[in-house]
Amino acid sequence: MKTLLKKILFFSGLSLIGLSIFFYVLLRFFHFSTNSAALYLIKDRNGLRISNDISFYEIDSLVLRIDLTNLFNRVFETSAMATGAPILDVNLDTKKGRGLIKEFRPDGSRLEIGLSRFDEEGIRPQGLFIGGDFPPGDSGLKREASGIAYYDGKKWFHIWCNANEGIALSGGEVHDITRWRYLGARIIKRDFKEFIGESLHSVELDGNPVLINRKIHVLAGRNFIDLIIDIKNASTRFIAIDYAYGDEPWIGDFGTSRGDVGWYPDGLVTKETYIDPWKYNIAGFWDAGNPEINERGDFTGLANYIQWIGKPPTMVYFSNDFYSVNPSRPLADEKQRLLNLVWKGIILAPQEIERIQLRIGYSTSPVYEFGSLIRIAQ
Repeated sequence: MKTLLKKILFFSGLSLIGLSIFFYVLLRFFHFSTNSAALYLIKDRNGLRISNDISFYEIDSLVLRIDLTNLFNRVFETSAMATGAPILDVNLDTKKGRGLIKEFRPDGSRLEIGLSRFDEEGIRPQGLFIGGDFPPGDSGLKREASGIAYYDGKKWFHIWCNANEGIALSGGEVHDITRWRYLGARIIKRDFKEFIGESLHSVELDGNPVLINRKIHVLAGRNFIDLIIDIKNASTRFIAIDYAYGDEPWIGDFGTSRGDVGWYPDGLVTKETYIDPWKYNIAGFWDAGNPEINERGDFTGLANYIQWIGKPPTMVYFSNDFYSVNPSRPLADEKQRLLNLVWKGIILAPQEIERIQLRIGYSTSPVYEFGSLIRIAQ
């Protein structure tokens, strides 16, 4: 009996070692990831096709799914817990121009970032744009994990939504990201600790060609990502451009702005307002209820932020829409309480480059991390 038990334990241990080596080889050398551990059989107007990815809008065309995502999620979760260090799992499809970043943490929490996995008026942008749906069936995401999401080990929370970005000749027609031409992407660095990706785009502004280079830098263990946007005047004459970056983030619970109150270093933002981008370099939303409208509820207490580094925007404002600011109007819209950054009148000589650098993040304990909220909480 003892001999049999020893054999069982021996072969079980051997199998475990072999399985560990197998997964290590897949992850390390073939980069088989949680993002590619599923096969989908889809039937659409072009007939049957097999894909290892599917968008939210293709779900109705799904015939069959073979999904090992949860198994590979467990492999990454176990590895993070065993090593005591966070692990990145990044997939970027440079041809389609979309991807997914997952970070597994030792405490069982996760951070996830969708890249260009969203649809704007029937057009899906391509490149390193934040936002979008995640593959169905992935660990019960249930759509709360659109854009940037945080999982505390029990529940998913929404952090940022689909970024709203646009460029225009100053005072002219805005070209949002669905109208940019995608010129390709590349992975500069990708391992279990760090990811640096780049995408290149072009847009015609009233006959003036403009090139836009985007880089995203993610370092495991940090509650933020860095986004660098380089705008190059590829025309033969001077031009003046405007650039905007904004979001209605639905911080906390996906699909609603209830509870979202603005914050910046000097306090809460309860009404539509502009803040001084030269005096301050950070602003965001806090899911704690707006006292201006006596808003109460079971809010999550999460906070997000955008920090501008280098040249500040011309305008930074909180509002209930993207087009106006009324200082007497409380931030009270049920669906759209937004933060928008605008760089106006950037003058570029031929071949000159303007850089916009943003840090986009969140805090699960904002009253401890942000000094303004410490004072408010007291």
